[in-house]
Amino acid sequence: MPKRTTKALTVVLLVITGAAALTACGSSSGSSSGSSSTNPSAKETKLVVGVTGAACEAPLYVGKAKGFFAKNGLDVDLKMLGFDQIKVGLATGKVSAVVGNLEWIKPIEEGLDVKFIEGIHFGCILGVSPKGSSIKSVADLKGKRIGINGLGDYPDVLVRTALLNAGINPDKDVTIKAYPGADLPLALKKGQIDAFIMWDPIGSQYLEQYGGNVWLSQSKTPPFNHQYCCMLVVPGSLTDKSPKVAKALSAAVTEAAEWIGQHPDETAQIEVQGKWVPGTESALAQQIGSYVWKPSGSQGKASLLALTTSLKRLGILNKDTVPQQLVDSVYRSDLSAAP
Repeated sequence: MPKRTTKALTVVLLVITGAAALTACGSSSGSSSGSSSTNPSAKETKLVVGVTGAACEAPLYVGKAKGFFAKNGLDVDLKMLGFDQIKVGLATGKVSAVVGNLEWIKPIEEGLDVKFIEGIHFGCILGVSPKGSSIKSVADLKGKRIGINGLGDYPDVLVRTALLNAGINPDKDVTIKAYPGADLPLALKKGQIDAFIMWDPIGSQYLEQYGGNVWLSQSKTPPFNHQYCCMLVVPGSLTDKSPKVAKALSAAVTEAAEWIGQHPDETAQIEVQGKWVPGTESALAQQIGSYVWKPSGSQGKASLLALTTSLKRLGILNKDTVPQQLVDSVYRSDLSAAP
C-alpha cells in the first residue's frame, strides 16, 4: 500500500506556520462542578486540552463538565481544533493532552515528540454493509469494494490487518477506495462501494438510518476488541518537565472514563448540550454505551505494540523501525493512574 509521505520537516513547518492559528481558536463553554483541587498543587494548573468534536473524546468533555480535572488540580480549557492544529500544539507544548490513536505513530517515527500514557476505551470503529448484503464478516469481503476515510488511517489499518488475518490480500483480493468520511454512507447507498469502515458516529448513524450489517466491530471482533482505539496522548515535554501534571491528567481521564461507563445517557447529554458533538442524545447514548470503558496503562501499552506491529506489517513504518523499541520509547505507563 502507498506509504504516507509526511516527513519530520513537516512537523517543523507546521510549528512555524500553525502556532498562530492555534491561539486563535475559541475556548470551551463547558462548566466545572468539581471539588477543590488536590493535585499536583493547591493552586490549579492551567492547561489547554485539544478536542475534535468526536463522541469518543467523552472523557475530556466529562472531565471538564463533571469536575474531574478540577478535582485533580487542573484548570482545563477545552479547545476545538483540527488535526494539524493539534499536532502543532503538541509539538510546541501549547496543547497538553488529546485523545489519540495509532495515527500518531508515523508522525512520531518522523520526529514528533509525544507520549502515550494509557488506553481509554475500545469500540469506536465500525465496518458496515447495506441491509440484505451478503457481507456479514471480514471473510465475506473478498472481491468487494471497501470504502475508507484515508490511506494509513486507523480504519484503513484495521481492515487491512483483518483481511490479512482472514487470508485475504488487501492489495489484490479487494478494492479499497478512499472518500471523505462523511461521504461514505452516500457512496454505499449509490453502489459505488459494497461496504465501508469508519470512525463513529458515521457507521452508527448509517445503521440507525438505513439498517444493515456490522462485519467488524472494534468492541466485539477479535483480536481488535482488545486493542484500544483511543488513548491519552501528551507532549513529550510535559512528561519530561511536569510528570506530576501528566499523572494528574491521567487520573482525571481515568475517573471520567470509569464514570462514563456507568452513565452513557448523561455523557451524551453533556456532549450534545455542550455543543461538542453533533447528533441526538439517544443515538450518542447508545453509541457511547456500546464502548468498553476500561482505562489501562499496561494493557494500553500491549495494545499500542500490537497496532504498531500492524503498521510495520503493512509497510507503513520504515524498514529499520523495530515496533517494540518504538513503543518502549513513547509509552509512559509509569505516569498512568490506571493499572
